[in-house]
Amino acid sequence: MRKLVLCLALIFTGCVTPTPPASLTPTLAPPPSASPTETATPTATASPTPTLPPTYTPTPPPPPEASPEHSRRVVIISIDGLRPDALLQADAPRIFTLAQSGAYTWNAQTIFPPVTLPSHASMLSGYTPEGHGITWNDNLPGRGTISVPTILSVAHDAGLRTVMVVGKEKMGHFNAPGSVDSYSYIITGDQGVADEAAAQIQQGFDLMFVHLPNIDFFGHSTGWMSETYLFEISNADSAVGRLLDALPENTTVILTADHGGHGTGHGSNIPEDLTIPWIIAGPNVVADHLLTSHVTTTDTAATAAYILGLSLPADVVGQPVYEAFGQTAPDLFHGAWQGGTGQTPARSEMPAAVLNGLIYVPGGFGGETVFQAYDPGAELWIDLAPLPEGRHHLMAASADGKIFVFGGAAADSWEATSTVFAYDPATAAWSEAALLPEPRMSGVAVTLNDKIYIVGGVGGTQDLLEYDPTADSWRALAPLGQAREHLAATTVGGLLYALGGRWAGVGELTSVEIYDPATNTWRAGPSLLRPHSGFGAAVIRNQIVVAGGEIVMNGNQTLAAVAVFDPQTQLWSAAPDMPVPLHGLAVAAVEDRLYLLGGSSRAGAIENEGRVLVYAP
Repeated sequence: MRKLVLCLALIFTGCVTPTPPASLTPTLAPPPSASPTETATPTATASPTPTLPPTYTPTPPPPPEASPEHSRRVVIISIDGLRPDALLQADAPRIFTLAQSGAYTWNAQTIFPPVTLPSHASMLSGYTPEGHGITWNDNLPGRGTISVPTILSVAHDAGLRTVMVVGKEKMGHFNAPGSVDSYSYIITGDQGVADEAAAQIQQGFDLMFVHLPNIDFFGHSTGWMSETYLFEISNADSAVGRLLDALPENTTVILTADHGGHGTGHGSNIPEDLTIPWIIAGPNVVADHLLTSHVTTTDTAATAAYILGLSLPADVVGQPVYEAFGQTAPDLFHGAWQGGTGQTPARSEMPAAVLNGLIYVPGGFGGETVFQAYDPGAELWIDLAPLPEGRHHLMAASADGKIFVFGGAAADSWEATSTVFAYDPATAAWSEAALLPEPRMSGVAVTLNDKIYIVGGVGGTQDLLEYDPTADSWRALAPLGQAREHLAATTVGGLLYALGGRWAGVGELTSVEIYDPATNTWRAGPSLLRPHSGFGAAVIRNQIVVAGGEIVMNGNQTLAAVAVFDPQTQLWSAAPDMPVPLHGLAVAAVEDRLYLLGGSSRAGAIENEGRVLVYAP
């Protein structure tokens, strides 16, 4: 029976015979031990350390620069079902050579549940399943394709050539319209996938995703850590080698897996299923470096975007693996404040919306019809076409390549309006959009999954209002549990956070509510460190940063406080205070820097200073 299984393995993989192991001193570290959160059935004995090919001599890449050289070519190789401890027992010289020529870890983690479609969705998008919405693991064409941006769609939108070569039909759920230039589903296993990938390389590419299916197949059929499973890793290694040999120079390669497995399955919350290998090699990657930072599958998309000079949505969970480039990740708690070019005219009680690296700031006290964009790179303000109607306490967000401005009150008025205006940077012109279902001011507009949400405010109900820019239509969703205005709001990890604010009869708030668009429900989140109203929030490195504000119902104070919320730990922590206290300010983040624009220095009053404060972690 064992001979029959091995013969089937050879037929399925193209009859590639593994190379006998070389007797060399091991150089790669074994994976760190981990304590399972559930009791797992033992599936293997201790893993021996791998050996490397006798002819291998590592060639270090050039020293890393401030940011990696944009080679414009990245290949992501996903070996379906590959356990790192199995890899370390197998004969896989090409994968080990790749690891030693770059940076690697044998203790990276995938998402829960560790199954193919949700895991690959996180790998390609940077979101957890709560954010990307791929919660099934079968080929279900009726459910369509992934709805959030992926590294493939972002690269394609930037004019790069994107390619997918996959070995399972259900991977078609990631072939979203307009995201891939060439998509190939190969039914002949790893070797067929490698052949097609090599052919696509000859046609040219900027970003390629390659999915090798065989190891998962043999994990299910013969058991993870079985002799056949380990043997199959050597065949996958051969396919990887053929693909690597076809690549042009200066290509960055990321090799990883979607999940591990135990017994003949996977999907449990145990290390055998959750632990995956993660390897990166290419220009400016540190050579022969065992990564010590925590790496997750969501970091794959973020790292590929970093290499290509692209930006994923601000609310993704994944982060670039800076350590692989000899760099230190920005630290939000050890940064420095500096001044930017002042705002003229000085304004307060206005929002900010970021689009293509510019911070757009419409209206506000002191310039109700003024519309400007702040260029962080050039440190200058750009005057744009004035608002069609003057507004203060308005709301703004970007979507569909435009800036949308919602509600607010007219100059010399405190009555909320329902107007919606859209600014198109391509034509430098304003147009009217569908009116708000009800008047709103002193709320917040945020973008999530290509929709804009109006959160809180006064003038109407506390319903969450959803605007679809494509359909130019509105719908009312679940109301906030606590009414709030002069709040802050933002999105991270596919969830919407309503933060603090104030309400008549209640005062300033510390409470936080979290909205899940998948279930149209709100739940309580960890409270702010102190009450804030008239403040702002932004996301830097997947952490929420709140800054400034005022207290007017329970005293009279302008705030300089800054705090950071980590969705992973669910904890708030204090960060360095602003140089001066401000409220009614516009808050935005661009390229890991926090920008505070305008605002008033006196609580409950208009004393605009026109400051621009920049926090660089």
